Amino acid sequence: MTPGLSPNQQAEVFYPSSDGEPVAESYVHLNALLVTLEVLRHL
Repeated sequence: MTPGLSPNQQAEVFYPSSDGEPVAESYVHLNALLVTLEVLRHL
């Protein structure tokens, strides 16, 4: 049995800002990603 948190405690969550990997494998992939984001932004 694992101990639970008391009602007044909250688990601290760590969200990393980077995983050390590139955003895209090539300029073509990066351009496709940026164009997609721009299209979605205008919706």
